[in-house]
Amino acid sequence: EIDEAKAEIMKTLDAKAETAAQKEAVAFSQRQKLQQLKREANADLKEKLVLLQSRTASKNELDKTVELLQVVIRTMGRIKTTFTNTRIFWDAVAKHCNHLTKACDKGNLEMMLEIGE
Repeated sequence: EIDEAKAEIMKTLDAKAETAAQKEAVAFSQRQKLQQLKREANADLKEKLVLLQSRTASKNELDKTVELLQVVIRTMGRIKTTFTNTRIFWDAVAKHCNHLTKACDKGNLEMMLEIGE
């Protein structure tokens, strides 16, 4: 009976490993896309800042101020997005920890320890 339980658990673990590999591939692809978007946003921001620096003194100060405010708005939006993503990450970690706590009652823990031996 213990051998059957071990075999069942091993099958489940193998299936989860395949699923994890697929999820990792998708996450890698998404991470690459996100990095590309960040590079493009950084290039756009750099372009705006160079444009502001190259403005001559004869250029209307109001135009310079409007362009600078656009840069500030973009930068603040990026900061807000970073904080939002950080909150989402830690919420997911907390949920996962709660799930693990509920799933690992004493009986499950002892069975997992036996399998590991």
